[in-house]
Formats: sequence, structure tokens, C-alpha cells
Amino acid sequence: MSDKLSELLAGLSPSDVSIDSLGRIVITDPELAKQFRELSDGSAMLVPNQSCNHGCGG
Repeated sequence: MSDKLSELLAGLSPSDVSIDSLGRIVITDPELAKQFRELSDGSAMLVPNQSCNHGCGG
């Protein structure tokens, strides 16, 4: 999967993506969006890092 993901990401151009109001990357090219969906099998969503990297919870 990582080889295909790397290939898809390397092929992206600024016109293929936008950032939504929540800071998520939106693939605007329908064919590329389909390829990303197929790669993830619909079981995952590409979202910003939401882990606790900077001193969470006191």
C-alpha cells in the first residue's frame, strides 16, 4: 500500500487539492479521489494528526 500511496501523493499538484474549513485535505480531482478511496478500502479517512503530541492533559 505504501508504494501506491507514495505514487499517488507524488503525482498530486496544487490544482488537485484544497483545504476545507476543518483543515482537511480535499482531493478535487474525481479520478484521484477514487484512487485514494480504493487504496484505503473505505476503512480509513485521511485526517490531520489528532494524537496528543504536545503535552495533553496537565
